[in-house]
Amino acid sequence: MINKSTRPPSISVRRQSLTIAVLLTLAVVLLLVQFGSLVAWDAKAIRYPFGLEYGEGMVWQQMRLILSGHAYGPIQDVPAIVFQYPPLYYLVVGGLSRATSWDELACGRLVSVAAAGFVLLFAALIVFQALRRECQARAALACAIVCALAIASFIPMQRFSALMRVDMTALAFSFAGVFLGLRALNRPRLVHFPQFALQHRFLQSKHLLPHRLLHF
Repeated sequence: MINKSTRPPSISVRRQSLTIAVLLTLAVVLLLVQFGSLVAWDAKAIRYPFGLEYGEGMVWQQMRLILSGHAYGPIQDVPAIVFQYPPLYYLVVGGLSRATSWDELACGRLVSVAAAGFVLLFAALIVFQALRRECQARAALACAIVCALAIASFIPMQRFSALMRVDMTALAFSFAGVFLGLRALNRPRLVHFPQFALQHRFLQSKHLLPHRLLHF
């Protein structure tokens, strides 16, 4: 008799495994194509000298007023611009423009693209951190990479990653806050990392989860 434990897998099982492998490979290829299109679009947007979305002009003017010291005051006089965002993004963009002598619009988009990259990085780190004790390191790494590629394929990411707006920077700090909050479960000192202070002080209040982790 043939021991069932040593019986080779049936043809149907091997077909199922092959089908799953083919589908996963196809999915990864499609995600890589989407990621490539995102990189190409971001590179093109940084070099484009005109507006891509109405909010860019508002953020650009806010930055100029902040750097000139005419922000966060009464709005009953012209230009009557509301400053709904804290100054971190504007200061980074202005500092980059002055240091490099590059166009302010290009610098604003470049900072947003860099922040989008950090969103993908911290998303991958969160997944790897969550899975590394549940499966092999290679499997956890593969899942982390797929997660980052999947986020890069989201329409909001492709739409806003290269715009001169505060959104990507806020999301980057939010994902950093989640990752450091998870790490702080084993290394409590990380809860005092400056990223948390910056997220808590400078960025949009709508990203509440890192705030909760900070207080926790």
